[in-house]
Amino acid sequence: MLCLPKSQSNKLKEALKKGDFTIGNLYNMTSEERATLLSNYIGNEMAHMVNAEFEKAMISNQKKALAKWAEKTFNPKEKIVKDRVLERIKKIEKVLDPKENEDFLKDLAASKLKMTLTPEEAKGIVTRANKLQELAPKTDENGNVTNVDKFGLPTKEYFIARNEMENYVTGLNPASSVKVFTQMIGRNMMLFSLHTPLFTLETNVVNTLLEGLNRRFSSGKAMGLNGDFAKEYVKNAITIYNNSHFNVSDMVTLDDNRMFGERAIHAEGKGAINKIGRVVDDIVIKKMHGLPYVASSALNFADSANLLSSTIARQEGLSGEEAKARALELFKDATSLSPKTESGASIRTQAQADAKRATFTNDNWGAQTSLAIRSLFNKFSGDLRLGDLAIPFAKIPATAISQGIDTAGVGIFKAAFDFKSAWQDYKENGGDKSSFKIPIRNLIRVGLGMAAAYIIASNVDKDNFIGAYPTNPGEADLLKLKGGIENSIKIGDHWVSLEYFGPLAPVLAGFLYSKKYGTGGFSNLEQYGKGVAEGLLKLPGVSEIGTVYNDIANSGQQPSASQSANATSPVDALQKTLLDFIKSRTIPAFITDALKVKADPVNNNIFGAVHNAPSALQQFLFGSRISQSYQGPILSELNRLDDAGVLPSLTDIEKSPQAGIMKAGLEPAKYTQAINDFKTEFRANVQKLMSNEATNPKNNKAIDYMSATDSEKAAMINTQKTATLSAIMKDYGVDSSSIANLKASAFEGHSSNYGNPNVENLMQSHSDDGTVKGTNPKGEPQYERFSLTQSEKIKKDLYNNDSYWKENGYSISDTQLDHIVPIEAGGTMTKDNLMLISQASDQANQRFEDYLGQKYRAGTISRSDAITASIDYKINKTITLKDVENGVY
Repeated sequence: MLCLPKSQSNKLKEALKKGDFTIGNLYNMTSEERATLLSNYIGNEMAHMVNAEFEKAMISNQKKALAKWAEKTFNPKEKIVKDRVLERIKKIEKVLDPKENEDFLKDLAASKLKMTLTPEEAKGIVTRANKLQELAPKTDENGNVTNVDKFGLPTKEYFIARNEMENYVTGLNPASSVKVFTQMIGRNMMLFSLHTPLFTLETNVVNTLLEGLNRRFSSGKAMGLNGDFAKEYVKNAITIYNNSHFNVSDMVTLDDNRMFGERAIHAEGKGAINKIGRVVDDIVIKKMHGLPYVASSALNFADSANLLSSTIARQEGLSGEEAKARALELFKDATSLSPKTESGASIRTQAQADAKRATFTNDNWGAQTSLAIRSLFNKFSGDLRLGDLAIPFAKIPATAISQGIDTAGVGIFKAAFDFKSAWQDYKENGGDKSSFKIPIRNLIRVGLGMAAAYIIASNVDKDNFIGAYPTNPGEADLLKLKGGIENSIKIGDHWVSLEYFGPLAPVLAGFLYSKKYGTGGFSNLEQYGKGVAEGLLKLPGVSEIGTVYNDIANSGQQPSASQSANATSPVDALQKTLLDFIKSRTIPAFITDALKVKADPVNNNIFGAVHNAPSALQQFLFGSRISQSYQGPILSELNRLDDAGVLPSLTDIEKSPQAGIMKAGLEPAKYTQAINDFKTEFRANVQKLMSNEATNPKNNKAIDYMSATDSEKAAMINTQKTATLSAIMKDYGVDSSSIANLKASAFEGHSSNYGNPNVENLMQSHSDDGTVKGTNPKGEPQYERFSLTQSEKIKKDLYNNDSYWKENGYSISDTQLDHIVPIEAGGTMTKDNLMLISQASDQANQRFEDYLGQKYRAGTISRSDAITASIDYKINKTITLKDVENGVY
């Protein structure tokens, strides 16, 4: 029996009175249709529980219902047929009794169990059913219930027998070996690791703490009165699960099958594949993942029931031992599958709802979206069920993400809507304050989540945060040097994914985006929204579609001669995706983790940032959600220059045209040695530069790095990079004239711009000018840069529409999207102001752009003169950097 809140009960009564539905309508609906209808009046979670009780009543009334069906179905002329059907209905208990004739057995048993049985198989069911019946709870003449434990639950032996019964019946209708291999073994291989269940446990701990605080703020009580009984309940629930895989905290009725996991297929039955499937499922799903979930579910259920029962006891005016005894009585009633009192039923319903939310198994908009996408793929792929294969885990991760987005602020709007409905209920029900309970709890949840995330974000330096997408290519290269992972913060010498913060992840990302990229006011709010919205792209189904799209979209890029071995076509990309898909579902994750450790050697990059390979233990415990950060003396300086907006060129030297020429002209071993020599020498040169120990090779004079401006320092580092590379090429006998020719041809004749880049076009306002982030001292606008995603789309368009790049062996990574008029010198976001140049030309332009931007920000050159200078320098080639420095403009 369920105890509905008065407001919800009244809604159902009013709906019945209006004729919105009838009991007959409900009886004829499918389970899903009934739950959907009821949810319109009492919400999703309560609707499923009420529906479960209704279906229990339907089952108990099945003979009567079938008899009525037969009376209505057959007219008097068909009396013989009608009598035969009614006779069989009377014998429904014996449908599985092999003593009955074979015709009767096959007819009605097939109808009831959806399968055809042999007498031997029916006997196996009857034997197990009899054992189950002996162990089932029973009520004697005095109303006392036997075969139950102190929690009012069936005994452990009952659940073991129930598990055996269900496995036997399921095994009589086995799934195909292909389905077991792909949909059970395959998806479980992806979770066959240590770091996944540990991650699940950790996020459940965060969510449990947050929900526990919410319960205490809502009730105004810190602790319940029967903590010892709560602990015993948790231990008992875990014991039952370990022996039978039933989660009693989640069960609604005795007939309910609340086993852990999204069971896409079963592996019961004969055969080696089925046996392997059962073993893998037991280890991965039931033990590694199910046990932490069930423990968390039982803990939250017990905590909620303890608080609720204690609150009711105090509301009844009791105190001390009397209150504790009364609370224990209610608590025990709530732990039973069939509470005897309305208070016990109400406590159980609320405790189950709390446990579901704390374990991310409640039903919400995120789960509905992901499951809908998966269902759509399954529908169109038929028996292949591509949805199950491509999106093997949907509900729990989707629920966690959407729950986090609600916590980030969306929940405020939902609470406001709930308050409106609650106020209406309050007025209609004579001032029943319980109507406000749900919206108040939802509002407290948002407040707690945002407060916790704000405190964490306030203690994270913006340089110790990495977002999902860098804002420009330079930042993307810098983040690679840091050794970070997307959406992570640096704790100690490791980058830790925000996913570990569970429901706090989206709101924490929002605050950190605002802190790192916001410039105040609306900008901060916009960046907060971007950080929160990243969670939407990670929803199961949405993320898989995005991954496949990106693989195909990025597969047609023409590589340079130095990268021809890595060339891919759309067909190659699809084949690689398919191969990765097969590997992920055939090789246990813990094996691939071990291979990753072995394949990740110590990496010393060109700026001296050293990254030690993760240990096997670290990889097994945390996977790719934690990464050791790069360390090095130069990295701090690069971070500082990045904050100043003058980050040096960080492009990987092996992706440059110069490296391609060296690779083409040297033996593989020589090429590798040349690159290593370059890295070693370049690091040494930059360290000398920063220590004021470097000299100008042209005049042998000391270079004063310490006294230089940030723009000059960035230019000095770029110059050291170019000079070092030229020296290495000379040492290895590579013709440096080819580099000069390369620079000239790429820069002078093949810059692929949109429209006609003249002063008039670049001065006037356009609809896509972008966002003004400030002005120079003359009041002229300075614009924000495009996002990395937007820039990459434009870059690909320019690259694909000019055959020069592919014909001359340039891959798209060898080129650079360039603003004709630098953004720091008043350049806009219009396509007229964009062109594509080589990486070498981009480095050559750096000093010009830095100097021009410095003059513009200082107000010593107007925007129109900055535009004219840019066109003359980059397009017309009529001036040099020295001309600009000498005040030509």
